[in-house]
Amino acid sequence: MDARRIMRIVLVSVATLSLVVVASGCQRAAERVIEERTGVAIDADEDRVTITGPEGEEVEFQGGTGSVPDGWPADLPVYEPAEIQTSSSFSTGEGRQMSVSLTTDDLFSDVFSWHKESAEGTPWEIENEGTLEMGDVSSGFLTLVRGDAQASISVNEDEDGEVIITMVVVEP
Repeated sequence: MDARRIMRIVLVSVATLSLVVVASGCQRAAERVIEERTGVAIDADEDRVTITGPEGEEVEFQGGTGSVPDGWPADLPVYEPAEIQTSSSFSTGEGRQMSVSLTTDDLFSDVFSWHKESAEGTPWEIENEGTLEMGDVSSGFLTLVRGDAQASISVNEDEDGEVIITMVVVEP
């Protein structure tokens, strides 16, 4: 089964699961409806959904707050002090994508500099970087590589001075 078909099944399954759970309040009933209509198997708990296609291909979603996703690279540090707002991961047989979104009241320049400096001395190499300032709002990005793995880090300051950090890791 090609990746586009898997993605369509996943999106339809997640959307249908959400609607049925909201409408009925019964997660297992929602899973059963999706399984019957799409031919996929769904295994869901509090913060993880695994969808297995008819040919055994598997897609897993994990989400939550307060901590990085399971399997987050130990050599890619997360800024402290910052509060993790959301985290998620998406896995297929072809690879995995993990993300985490954080906020801090620290200065944009300090946070961005910390990310650049924290990459030094690790297996991650900075491939691209850039910053942009528009009035009182600042934005910056880093693209890191480690072998076949890639990471992108965006650091954005809003009008109120809050800094939002988004980190995305893609591993084969």
